[in-house]
Amino acid sequence: MGDACSRCNNCQKKISLPEIKMLEKTSPKKMYDKNYSSFCLLNLEKIILIQSWLKMLIARKKFKDTYKQKVNKLNESASSKGKSEPLTPRQLFKKEIKYDNGIVYNGEVDIKNQKCGFGIQKWTDGSIYEGEWNNDRANGKGKLYHNNGDKYEGFFVDEKASGHGKYTHSNGVIYEGEWRNDLQEGFGTEIWPDGSKFKGTFKDGQRSGEGTYLMSSGASYCGNWSEGKLNGYGCYKWPDGRKYEGNWKDNFMDGKGIYQWNDGRKYEGEYLKDKKHGYGIYYWVDGRKYDGYWKEGKRHGKGKIIHPDGSIKEGEWDYGKKIRQVESFAVNLSSYDEDI
Repeated sequence: MGDACSRCNNCQKKISLPEIKMLEKTSPKKMYDKNYSSFCLLNLEKIILIQSWLKMLIARKKFKDTYKQKVNKLNESASSKGKSEPLTPRQLFKKEIKYDNGIVYNGEVDIKNQKCGFGIQKWTDGSIYEGEWNNDRANGKGKLYHNNGDKYEGFFVDEKASGHGKYTHSNGVIYEGEWRNDLQEGFGTEIWPDGSKFKGTFKDGQRSGEGTYLMSSGASYCGNWSEGKLNGYGCYKWPDGRKYEGNWKDNFMDGKGIYQWNDGRKYEGEYLKDKKHGYGIYYWVDGRKYDGYWKEGKRHGKGKIIHPDGSIKEGEWDYGKKIRQVESFAVNLSSYDEDI
């Protein structure tokens, strides 16, 4: 830069006498005496030194910013909504490690010879993991191929599926959603080869909370789940048009609910293990209804049949058979004793 400056137009331009006089009034004498050239060169060297120092500061700042970005990316990749130890950039080396139990690792390691970065590990039973490592464990995004044909692709925390992932069974069943400690946890979707599908929440590896199950037969259930079973309030629809909406317990209609047939019949009352049990009202299509008690799906105990014209027949039943009747009105109801 010194040579270039000595040849530039500004340095080679001659200064006229009026200009020199003007300089004498406004500048120190040393700025235009015989040492003027040396003085310019000295200041130029200082400028170059300052410029170099500034460039170094800028470079250091860029390096720090890049360093922080790498740390953040590694942390996001390792955790993926799970909780794992924060990752930090390390000096990595590629290496093959053969363990005494037959396991073989090919990939990156840190200066402590711990698996860190990207690597592939193979077990003697044929299982394979390929993906990210940290602290000598599978941490981050990876793929695990089981020896039985199952496959998991997603995020790991300390060698356990945690975060978002997709598990494909060898029989074609697929689950995609959230994981925690190798178990489905949170929202996910499960699909079967026949087209059946469940979409909802999981807890400890089982359907739990709210979810919708669409079956290949055309039946469907939308409601609450617990421990993988229908538990709580929900609505089940059959392909032929029947529908039950109410309480469930361990996959059984249990508690209060409403059961409707596609021909217009309806039962509104209590259930126990899929059978009418307790108090309930049964409606016929012609307008008649039975208001009374049930046991194991049959009329049992006191009840009454009410006609559309308002006439009432009270009686008592034993497992569907009428054993006593009380005529409130002069109406012959013997023809209405058919079992339901």
